[in-house]
Amino acid sequence: MRAKRTLGQLLKMLCVLFVLFLVYAFYQFIHAPFTGAEFNRASWLANARSAEQWYEYRVETRDHCPRGAMYSDLEHNYLTVGKRKADIVTLLGEPDFIPNQKEYCIAYWLGFCSGFRIDLDSLNICFKEGRMAEVYHAQH
Repeated sequence: MRAKRTLGQLLKMLCVLFVLFLVYAFYQFIHAPFTGAEFNRASWLANARSAEQWYEYRVETRDHCPRGAMYSDLEHNYLTVGKRKADIVTLLGEPDFIPNQKEYCIAYWLGFCSGFRIDLDSLNICFKEGRMAEVYHAQH
């Protein structure tokens, strides 16, 4: 009887450890690629590419996400709600595309950052009356 109880406790502990591992793996898989570097305008502008160029770049180099690590710093320290669209374009350069045909949003390719690194990620910035209202990243 005592052996069954000990085995049951061991299984519960293994389940808890497995769940903790899954949470950690999910974090690394989804969130971690978008942190870790301060925004560097020269590096940001040097890594401007079209979607087609990103696919070629991914084949040529192992650096799949050169802009992605700057995302968190950009979001928290540069892309503040209410900032003028013109100031954001001056900082980041001309947008790479308009997401989902939304004329009030602009977007910049970050690279192949999240998940299995097979889909491009983008920094999307939306405006209301010419001022930033929302910033988020999306996987395409």
